[in-house]
Amino acid sequence: MKAAATRPAASQPVGPTADAAPWRAASVVLAAAVIMLPVTGMSSAIVYQDTLKAFLASAAAVLALLALFWRLRSPATLRTHAIVVLPLLLAVYALGSIGWAHGYLAACEAIRWALFAAVLAVGVNAFTGENAARLAWSVHLGAVGAAGIAALQFLFAFGFFAQGEAHPAATFANRNFMAEYLVCALPFGGMLLARARRDDAVALLSASIGLVVLALMMAATRSALIALGLEAIAFALIVWRLRSVLPMTQWRPGTRVLAILVFAGVVGGLGSIPSADRSVLHEDRGATAIERTLNRSRSISMSDSSLGMRKVMWDATRKMIVANPVTGVGAGAWEYQLPRFQDQRESVEKDYYAHNEILQLVAEYGLAGVLVLLLLARYLLRATRHAWVAGPLSSDGIWRATALASVMAMLAVSMLGFPWHMPATLLLFALSLSILAGSDPHGRGRELSPGSIQWDPAWRGVALLASAGAMAGTLYVASVTAQVEVKLVRAYKLAQYISDYPDPRDELLQPQKAEVLRLTREAIALNPHYRRLTPAIADHLARWGDMREAIEIWTATLSSRPFIVGINTNVARAHLALKEPAEASAYLVRARRVAPDAPGVRSLEVALLMELGDKVRALAAARTALGQGILDEDLLINTFVLASCIGDSPTAAQALAKLGRENPGRLSQALVQLATGYAQTGSDDGLAADAFRRALASATGASRAAVLAAVPARLRSRLSL
Repeated sequence: MKAAATRPAASQPVGPTADAAPWRAASVVLAAAVIMLPVTGMSSAIVYQDTLKAFLASAAAVLALLALFWRLRSPATLRTHAIVVLPLLLAVYALGSIGWAHGYLAACEAIRWALFAAVLAVGVNAFTGENAARLAWSVHLGAVGAAGIAALQFLFAFGFFAQGEAHPAATFANRNFMAEYLVCALPFGGMLLARARRDDAVALLSASIGLVVLALMMAATRSALIALGLEAIAFALIVWRLRSVLPMTQWRPGTRVLAILVFAGVVGGLGSIPSADRSVLHEDRGATAIERTLNRSRSISMSDSSLGMRKVMWDATRKMIVANPVTGVGAGAWEYQLPRFQDQRESVEKDYYAHNEILQLVAEYGLAGVLVLLLLARYLLRATRHAWVAGPLSSDGIWRATALASVMAMLAVSMLGFPWHMPATLLLFALSLSILAGSDPHGRGRELSPGSIQWDPAWRGVALLASAGAMAGTLYVASVTAQVEVKLVRAYKLAQYISDYPDPRDELLQPQKAEVLRLTREAIALNPHYRRLTPAIADHLARWGDMREAIEIWTATLSSRPFIVGINTNVARAHLALKEPAEASAYLVRARRVAPDAPGVRSLEVALLMELGDKVRALAAARTALGQGILDEDLLINTFVLASCIGDSPTAAQALAKLGRENPGRLSQALVQLATGYAQTGSDDGLAADAFRRALASATGASRAAVLAAVPARLRSRLSL
């Protein structure tokens, strides 16, 4: 594309007007998307909510391009902006890291940033002038719809949409995701209220904004509540700075009272009604929205378990950055590399994201990520300065200020979450930046400044073909992802059913077990890199004693995520159960390379030595581990059994006491293991009977039945059974 030879004066916009036909269709597509995404969800968990929203956001981005290129039939001057280069830089880096990092995850990152750039490029042209106001209405309507669903879930236990464990979440998988979106959308509703002139519009907007705030209070997500407080300050400053052009400052006293009463009525009235959602009540953080907000606000400290969990991931990310300061670990590879840097006490990844977008970007993209962040920060500071200085003198000042407030909220929640990885919030982020970039004046700055290009209709065919290919790719990826999730969710639910059966080894369950394996294998064949449910299905298989099949599924996961210590040790234990110590040793070596002092690794070392018959070395390794404060439950059980067999009563007593403190429910298991060892050797039925007697004394409920089932027939008379 050939750049325009000249630039217009700073006061003149570049490119087509906001109402030009080519951009009208694209703006309608994106406006419709921000209405649909927050209110569209799955009624069951057969496909994840995030998957559906990712498809809708991706399809909207590509459809906007198709709509644009379809209408660009004649030469035109198109507005461009250098800020579009930032996501393109990340996309190019992600493509490059396919060759040396995790190819699948890097490809997903490249697609994510390419779609972000597409929305940004279209939005720079589409959302100027009154089109920005239309977009604000769309954003607000979507947010109000999601808030209404959340309120129904909180107040009446409305159960149509599938939610995760954290309620209320509206159509999102998690209430954090919903709250992050709502707080970033709230400035658009606030500005619509500030522009309202009629009392009926003021009342309607005050009520709808109150509903959004109410949903934020019901969710009581700390990052969103912090962002809400910052927004309140920012909104007050915006209204004061734009007081000469905003109708809100000219309202009659009666209108102001109306707005306050309606807002307070919604927030105070509905916020005082106790929740009917058992999940919310079980959290014991307050039954009403107001109570939850107050309690959660008071709990903001690093001693809080949720924030403490994030600190663990931030520490791991910091180590990742120090180890890879130039290139990073590769686009999308944070979760792939995390086990190598996290606390060795964690056997699996703490989460799939760092819960801090800035840290994760630097960890994955290295200096390229730092450069993008610095340029973005410079641009936002310059945009903020321009918005404040120009104030009411700028025709787009109202929407520039709104977009800045939304971006500020986005950055705030990005410090504790991962909204850049969530489709709805990422789309809103791109649209907010496009409003800023589209209203930028042509100044003297050389970096991240607006410009223009001349569109040649001869390019239309290629552009349409590329967009159609992108849409076909979007549909294909969505179809495969949906198939994988449907199969894995069905397999997981069926596996749970089998595990909950009184005897999971019952021959009558063989057809169901075969179906679990069939569905899981088909899902792995479609996408071997899917991480969410596959290992959990293998866990169930191992619980039933189907070790060979569990190994098959665990190793399929390890082919994509080889550094997960917990899965490596699981495979090793399964091989031990199959009397295959050589194979178990190979996976122990893999786990030890990642985390040599992980409790699971140290416990596995003892178990392997026991299997090899080297009880002396096994007990020595167990004593060393206990002396270093490693309190893995299997290690404690094995130490107790070993020490009891060898005659080391003090060590046996110490291990049993620690097991009782760590997990009293497994005391009976340790005693059964000891008793079974005595009974199998036949060396001392008296010791075996005594151990079984102690196991029965410590067992309750279902565990007592398991102990009784383990008692050999020849010992039952000794136990009066």
